[in-house]
Amino acid sequence: MGWSSARLPGARGKLGDRNRRAWLPLMSDFFRPCPSCGAENTPITLRCACGALLAGVDLVRREAAPAAAPAQPEASAAASVPTTAPEAASAGVPRRCPHEDCAQLNLPEAESCVYCGRSLTDEPKTSAGLLRLPEALAARFAVQRALPAQGAEAELLLVTEMTSGELRVAKIYRHGIVPKREVQERIARVDPAHRVTVIERGLSQGHAWELMEYCAEGSLRELLQAGPLAAPMINAIVIELAQALAAVHAAGIVHRDLKPENILVRCRQPLDLVLTDFGTSSILDATQRFTGVARTLPYAAPETLSGVIDAKADYWALGVIVLEGALGRHPFAGLSEAVILHALATRGLDAAGIADPALRQLARGLLLRDPGQRWGAEELVRWQRGDASLPEPREAAASGFKEAYRLAGES
Repeated sequence: MGWSSARLPGARGKLGDRNRRAWLPLMSDFFRPCPSCGAENTPITLRCACGALLAGVDLVRREAAPAAAPAQPEASAAASVPTTAPEAASAGVPRRCPHEDCAQLNLPEAESCVYCGRSLTDEPKTSAGLLRLPEALAARFAVQRALPAQGAEAELLLVTEMTSGELRVAKIYRHGIVPKREVQERIARVDPAHRVTVIERGLSQGHAWELMEYCAEGSLRELLQAGPLAAPMINAIVIELAQALAAVHAAGIVHRDLKPENILVRCRQPLDLVLTDFGTSSILDATQRFTGVARTLPYAAPETLSGVIDAKADYWALGVIVLEGALGRHPFAGLSEAVILHALATRGLDAAGIADPALRQLARGLLLRDPGQRWGAEELVRWQRGDASLPEPREAAASGFKEAYRLAGES
């Protein structure tokens, strides 16, 4: 039997390289639409920045763009340094995630990190690049700057009211995205002492928008970045968040994305925390299942990986915040999304490093993997009262084999 050219030494590799070079330029003509928020993702992206999984989503061809203007000569050699995904792709330069807690390498053509889902462009936006305010707001407010907490569903802008000079936050939803009316109505029932105040909301030029209070003290993230927190400070954080979660759950909703960035600081002395960003909230008395995993994986409860969620998922996130505050770093800091997924699916979080016995007990109770055993509002109240009868949290024995697996003949 004769040898075909495909079987000659090295021929397979050469043909593969040739086919790959011919195929790669075509990929820029396609995108992978997010079924949740509608964002356009690169063909290689399998998880949208909003948290939705894109596996199995068909590619869509982009509309033909107008002919580009003739290229102008570069003013200097510095201008030729790749700064965007197309430039990096043409230069073949891998893009490293700029966020310190990730820093993973991505393909040159990637727009967002495949590991953490955040943008690979870490440069602050200037006023020239900001989304324009809808007409309903543009006549009364001036844009100061974009706030760092951007998402796939909306953009946050710090604005100034022209007449009074007061600062506000304008949340401009991306075109076609409208918040769920029933969720908004339930959020309005929550005591304003525990949530960011929404001053106005409306729909203008195809964009839903909300005008909210501005918390100049920033978010809980800024407090956690100072390093390990003292036990009294963590206790104060727990008291504030326990009250806020109880109010939110009483209104019949689950936050679903509780994390330091979504906890704003109204005042530091005395500590006053409020919740924000209810964009992914679920209604408690509706279905307990949703598509995809939680938006922010490092704070996601294990059961959310299977698409099941209830109020106990918010208490897991609180437990992670307690652990992070006590240790001075997130237990998943620097790990890729794949590693975090494996850890959530196979093991619990270790709270043994917390020196304070009461805080260690609290973290263990909030981080029980079984949501049926996990501490909730009732246990938190008892813990705050110093109830000595509160049982020590213990994980239920895992189902399955109780002994180590051995091969036949081994003792």
